This record gives sequence, C-alpha cells and structure tokens, in this order.
Amino acid sequence: MKTLAIALATVAALGTAGAVSAQDNLVAPALSMLEISVGNALNQLGIDEQVMGALTLAQLGEIKGILSTTDDPEQKKQDVQRVIDQGA
Repeated sequence: MKTLAIALATVAALGTAGAVSAQDNLVAPALSMLEISVGNALNQLGIDEQVMGALTLAQLGEIKGILSTTDDPEQKKQDVQRVIDQGA
C-alpha cells in the first residue's frame, strides 16, 4: 500500500511538471513577441532599451496599450516614460 501511494505521488508530480512545462512552452513565445514589439517601439521613440530587463509583464502590457493609441509620438513617449518611472 505504501509503495502504491509513493508511485501515485510520483506520477502526479511528473504529470504536473509536464503540464507546467507545456504551459511554459506556450507562454514563452508570446512573451518574447511582446518584449520584441515593445523593445522596437522604445527604440523608435528614442527610449533606451536597457530598461526592458526591469519591466514587469504588467508594465509591458501597459506600454503595448499606449503604443497602440493614436496619440502623437511625443505623447506616447511621455506616457511610456511615466510607466517606466513608476516601476523604478
């Protein structure tokens, strides 16, 4: 009985690890695309891309939202800089 419990626990742990790994495989490319998109936009706005390493996923999302507006580039730059400064 004890062996069965250990075997079931092992299978459950391995199954969970596989599920997390599969989820990571789906999330990583999307995150990379978001980071590349925001990085390119920061470059176009004249903002140093070095800040990318310090940004949270929420900040990346907020910046992506700002970039999709029709505001003029200077307003976008100010809004993006505000998000970056709030995270610092």
